[in-house]
Amino acid sequence: MAFAWTILAIVSLAAFDVAYTQKICPDTDNMTDDVRQKFLDVHNKYREMVAKGEAKDKIGGTAPKAARMFKLRYDCGLESTAVKYAQKCTYEHSPIEERNYAGENLYSSKNPDLKKIEVAGRAPQVWFEELEQFGVGPENVLTEKLWKRPDTQIGHYTQMVWQSTRYIGCAVQNCPSQTLGVCHYSRGGNEMGKNIYDIGEPCSMCPLGDKCATTPEKLCLTE
Repeated sequence: MAFAWTILAIVSLAAFDVAYTQKICPDTDNMTDDVRQKFLDVHNKYREMVAKGEAKDKIGGTAPKAARMFKLRYDCGLESTAVKYAQKCTYEHSPIEERNYAGENLYSSKNPDLKKIEVAGRAPQVWFEELEQFGVGPENVLTEKLWKRPDTQIGHYTQMVWQSTRYIGCAVQNCPSQTLGVCHYSRGGNEMGKNIYDIGEPCSMCPLGDKCATTPEKLCLTE
């Protein structure tokens, strides 16, 4: 009898743990809160680095400081479109209409059994490393020339730190021949000819009504 009660207790605790890990987006069972939080935290860590002028840029030493860089918040609607597309196991960008014109970053590993929490940490790192590998330059403008450079990628990085982006939702799918990571962003970025973000002292241009996380971050907050 004691053994049976032990099993029951373990099952009950496991059920509680599953419920607990679904508090952010309770209607989606493809992701868990620890994975969501990892995606969010890593993105905001890199946005903070840029805001403070601590991000290495292959062109010009470090990326300029950001005057109006928002701290991202997690969005379940964006996660829903990311999950739907990730389940197709296709490593190419989705039609923009299918994601409601949100921005999109993709990551693929040849390991089909990669843990989702590992992807949540690794994918943003790979995207952000484009800055140090290929560079943007002190002008901080997304130009056609920058976008079309041969044998380089910069669009994952620029979407990650696009100033007007405030929300993110992500998905990870273990496919037969790969593990696919997808993040959707709103507002979408990568508009040609536009500043990636406004240059200046961190939080010096946070919009009226927004607050700045000054300790330890330097990111604008939205109520």
